Amino acid sequence: MEYTKGEWKVTQIGLDTLIQAFDKTGQLLSFKVASVNGEANARLIASAPDLYEACKVIVKWLDDIPGYVGRQIKFSEAGETAPQVYKQLIQAIAKAEGK
Repeated sequence: MEYTKGEWKVTQIGLDTLIQAFDKTGQLLSFKVASVNGEANARLIASAPDLYEACKVIVKWLDDIPGYVGRQIKFSEAGETAPQVYKQLIQAIAKAEGK
C-alpha cells in the first residue's frame, strides 16, 4: 500500500485546523479538518501513518512467536485476550488498506 509517509503536522491558522505534509515529489498536501473536535481529530489523522506501521510491526512480531496468538492471556483489565487483540490489529490494518 502506498501513502504519503512524510511527517504529518497539525497546524492552526486562525480558527482553522490543518493537517499538512510534503509528498514524495515535495508538494505540500494540506487538508482542513472542520468540526467541534477539529484539533483532536487532526492529531489522530496525522498520527495514522505511524500507528499503521506500528500495528504491522506488532503483528509481524506476534506472528514470529510460536503459539502466541492462540494463548488466552489477558492484556488488560477489560479482559482482552491475545487472539482478540491480534484480531483487532489485523482488522485495523485491513481497514487502513481498504480491504
